[in-house]
Amino acid sequence: MSAYAWTILGTLSSMATQHDDAVSAGLKAVEYDPEAFASWHWLATCYQWAGDLTAALKPFTRALEISGRHIWTLTSLVVTYSDLGRMREANVIYNELLTKAKLSYVSPACMAIASAALGKNDEAMRFARQAYDRRDPFLLQGLLPHWPNSKQFCRLPEYPEFLSLFAI
Repeated sequence: MSAYAWTILGTLSSMATQHDDAVSAGLKAVEYDPEAFASWHWLATCYQWAGDLTAALKPFTRALEISGRHIWTLTSLVVTYSDLGRMREANVIYNELLTKAKLSYVSPACMAIASAALGKNDEAMRFARQAYDRRDPFLLQGLLPHWPNSKQFCRLPEYPEFLSLFAI
């Protein structure tokens, strides 16, 4: 199989709560192609799903190196550092996302997820409304409470009302 196929297998295994299989698939993906950003990012996400946040840090860091500091990975690191109680690191990366957003497009859904992870509820909802108004496809991730990066967003007091916008 290719690195991409192993990455998909790892993601699907995580979604099925088969965490050992997911991590094994993620490790195979980075073995097949150690320069594939998606493989490193999703290996880290598999670790997140498995609850091993410390193990997620190394592959997220490698994904940042390969990708030129991709917003998906930056967002994931804000959440991971926040979950680990490492608020200084989480805030540094959040500020990097804010700076990137001034210079180029950054998904408002990613900003909503990162803001929620830091307890910035008003900012999270402002970004979520922007994401909704702009039809940001990454907003779907924020609507899925089982997705590792979305749990804080889904716990916001405004979340049920926001969800009602989608009539689901």
